[in-house]
Amino acid sequence: MKRHRILTILALSCLGLLLTACGMGGGGGSDPATATPESATTLTLAEASFEDAGGTAAYLNRTVTTEGIVTVEPGVLANNKLKVFIQDGGAGIMVYHENSGAVNAADFAVGNRVRVTGTVRQADPSSGNNAAVGTPLIDISGGSWSVVSAGNDLPAPRVVTLNELAANGNDYDGTLVNAIEVHKVAGSWPVVGDQSKSVTVSDGTANLTLRFQKNTITAEMAARLAAIGNGAFHLVAIATQDDTNGDGDLLDGFQLWVRGVDDIIEPANLVRQAAVGDTVTAEGVVTVASGILFDNKFEVFIQDSTGGLMLLNTAGGLSVAEGDLVRCTGTLANTDASGQPLTGTLRIDFTNSGTIEVLSHGNPLPAPQVVTLAQYLAAPENYEGELIRINGASKTAGNWPAVGVKGTITISDDGGATTAKLQVQKGANTVDLTGTANPFDVVGIAVHNGASWEVWIRSPEDINPL
Repeated sequence: MKRHRILTILALSCLGLLLTACGMGGGGGSDPATATPESATTLTLAEASFEDAGGTAAYLNRTVTTEGIVTVEPGVLANNKLKVFIQDGGAGIMVYHENSGAVNAADFAVGNRVRVTGTVRQADPSSGNNAAVGTPLIDISGGSWSVVSAGNDLPAPRVVTLNELAANGNDYDGTLVNAIEVHKVAGSWPVVGDQSKSVTVSDGTANLTLRFQKNTITAEMAARLAAIGNGAFHLVAIATQDDTNGDGDLLDGFQLWVRGVDDIIEPANLVRQAAVGDTVTAEGVVTVASGILFDNKFEVFIQDSTGGLMLLNTAGGLSVAEGDLVRCTGTLANTDASGQPLTGTLRIDFTNSGTIEVLSHGNPLPAPQVVTLAQYLAAPENYEGELIRINGASKTAGNWPAVGVKGTITISDDGGATTAKLQVQKGANTVDLTGTANPFDVVGIAVHNGASWEVWIRSPEDINPL
């Protein structure tokens, strides 16, 4: 009888192994319900941070090893504890230690790739409550860590609407995100001395909480927020979740945590108010693609809801398309590469220092503002760098350039009383315009070129004969 039982157990064991080998014996190594201790020890960050359909960390209270790139400096989110985030691709998680004094802060410098071993929690462990109530974290208080490499590029923030975050926040929890054209709709901006502060922001799709930890509320941050007021701005932040109302719902309560003043990106109209020579950062949708204005240097225009700017890199070799959302950091300038003044034509020059990053593609272009030439020339700075539309224009002087040739004509929309130059750049002149008859509607960029306020077209499609 005993022998029979042993044979039966062996047979069942073999059958179980066969089913597993055939994919019929349960989930894979990343499924905590079926993973063996060996497969659960070392995990990708996507596995370690995974949350189930209800928002609970899949590896809650289990010890794991994983690694990622540090995205926020120690001391920004907490003083006496280590609270940083690491990210790998589209997955992120908080790394926590109960005593920041026990941790060499340099180990967790931004850009370091670190490997950490600790217990997955979903609440501040100092509370003594390890229930699932928020963003997953790895508690390394009784664990270990090591620096794998330093100086790594940070993962690019994912462009997301607040509605997407509110609806699918678990997909972004612990990672860098980029929200475009947000504005404060409730609460007051923090001031120096606040312990922490939360406000409500909206991008027109949903409202979400924006949180400032004490150490992010610097004089520079307070000044920037005061200048923005209730106007639009662009935002980079870490997406987090907190069951603030205690209802146990882990599928709401998503927040955005900023890391410092550089996460608050001023809109174009405020960038334009900076001093020439200042280092500035702007985000906007490309309205004139590279290669249209010049073929020997990178010169494009971007625009958001508040204004437009030119971007310049005289080295060339870069490429962006209409509809690309880009972020550019460089020096605010109003001269061209040779130093000739182009007063009012403000651009961000990142030739010698600075960066440009394409955040997304295929975004809709801002609608051109319909103005008369008289309105444009009466307050040209209100339109500089932006798309405008002049209806019922006519050529009053000059000749349309031949295909592939740069040229300038004079136009009027009021019988010659008000005139302006219309410039056709070489890259925009791909169709024969020499037979264009008066009148026509024209779309173009408002540009200050030396002493002249002009309209620069981007393609033959910007000319619409009536």
